[in-house]
Amino acid sequence: MYSPYHAALNALNLQVCILDQEGTIVFVNEAWLQFGRENGADPTQTGEGVNYLATCVNQQDCWTNLKSLLSGRLSSFEFEYPCHSPKGQRWFLAQFTRLPEETPGKFHAFITHQNITAHKEAELKQQQVEKEIRFIVSHARCLLWSGIVEERDQDNLRWKVHFQDEEAARRFLPIEIDPEKGFIPSLYRARVEEDRLRSGQLGDRKVRAGESYSQEFRYRLKDGTLRWIKDDVTVQVAGEGLWNVVGVMTDITAQKQAEEDTLHLMTGAHCLLWHAMVEDTPSPHQRLAWQLHVVNEEAAAHFFPVMQAPDQSYTSAWNASRLDEEWGVLHERSTQAILQSQSYSQEFRSLHRDGTIRWHQEDVHVEALTPGRWRAIGVCTDITERKYQEGALQEREQHFRLALAGGNLGSWHVDFAAGITAGKFIQISDRTKGFFGISPHEDFSWDYFIKAIVVEDQRAVFTTILNALRHQTNTSVEYRILLPDGTLRWLGSHGHTILDSQGKATQLIGVTRDITERKLIEQERVQALQEAQERADRDPLTNLLNHREFYKRLEEE
Repeated sequence: MYSPYHAALNALNLQVCILDQEGTIVFVNEAWLQFGRENGADPTQTGEGVNYLATCVNQQDCWTNLKSLLSGRLSSFEFEYPCHSPKGQRWFLAQFTRLPEETPGKFHAFITHQNITAHKEAELKQQQVEKEIRFIVSHARCLLWSGIVEERDQDNLRWKVHFQDEEAARRFLPIEIDPEKGFIPSLYRARVEEDRLRSGQLGDRKVRAGESYSQEFRYRLKDGTLRWIKDDVTVQVAGEGLWNVVGVMTDITAQKQAEEDTLHLMTGAHCLLWHAMVEDTPSPHQRLAWQLHVVNEEAAAHFFPVMQAPDQSYTSAWNASRLDEEWGVLHERSTQAILQSQSYSQEFRSLHRDGTIRWHQEDVHVEALTPGRWRAIGVCTDITERKYQEGALQEREQHFRLALAGGNLGSWHVDFAAGITAGKFIQISDRTKGFFGISPHEDFSWDYFIKAIVVEDQRAVFTTILNALRHQTNTSVEYRILLPDGTLRWLGSHGHTILDSQGKATQLIGVTRDITERKLIEQERVQALQEAQERADRDPLTNLLNHREFYKRLEEE
């Protein structure tokens, strides 16, 4: 029987056998025999004349279903089973079909075994991928969804969306669900109204254009709180008026909160924050390629309002606001710092929207990631007022220096925290050094100062300083110094006490003037008065004491 079909059955790659109504094998094809030879099967146990029911007695489901098929209760069934070998894992699909009766009560069963290892491995791999995706999704706080968008008419699109795991979606977004409408319609209604209108219009517009897109919106949860979601949507044209869409929803609530905190920080600290990825390039015209982004551009634009074109990002406008004459220096400084993986600070000016020029200080932290690749984080603050104050201070200092020069005065600042015998000059002017015969580049210590004072005047100087510090009063003292060349010079110093954090006077700041000329004039005046008095006390003819002076001295004796 079936001899005309033997050749056809032997040509099949499927392993085929035919059973009679008792379950006995009456035919096996060449593929069946070949599989047996390759796997060491005993032909007497798997070939013609063997009852197939006996071979599957250990597979209860197979045995039961085959009995049902032979008895007429089933017309067909199939099952998958593993059949691994030392060379690797294998899976097969067994299909059983009851053939039509040839005569009453006489029929045959047709059985095929197909190697489905490749299909099974792909299926297992797909299961593993889905498992990994579910794991990633559950830990990455995101949802996967897909759907079809159909054009209903010129103005309306119909979205048919489903989530890969709706139970996970319900846990991810615990919204109030209308039992009559279900989760997805309820989810759409849970979107904040102003966001729902805006996001819906954007989605329709992008789908019609066949463009993928991203957008952010809020959901109101069952407990009344708001959750921020970022939706990254891939759009694929499937036909006329038909599109396939796949989306990834990510919870960005924490990110939004961080942005809000950053806004408060920027507002309170009056600063702008940015981050950048920097890469080395082979181009001789551009050594480094920067991908810089300002954190919270809206807040930055409010704090640093620069001129911005309609199609220009704030980051680009902010970079372009720097004065042209400073670009070269700033570029060179930042390039050298990045290449050396060193953090840096710099000051620059920028042109604001109102036409004013503002000063900024930029502190940049640089982190090397891989060779030729860095991460940079910058904090930019407005230091315009500080610069104005520094300018005013410099102007006042210039006026002070002019006043000192005009009055032939030298300035000094001494710290006595270690005692008056161990004073330390915090500052001393070149003119003061010159009074002591010291050049501007030479060191001038407190010990040198004391030793230069004439010994007879040292006690007066120490006493004056001690009283000033003890009573926290201003002080003045005149004293003589002896220069290295032996010249005697008179100096006059005036000081003001400075208190430390505990209210104790530990420092003196003041000025010193060369009063040598004045002292000489005073000495000459005293000498002249003495000489005049001497002449007045003597007789001009005899040079003897006159009667008035004679009796005065006599009384004194």
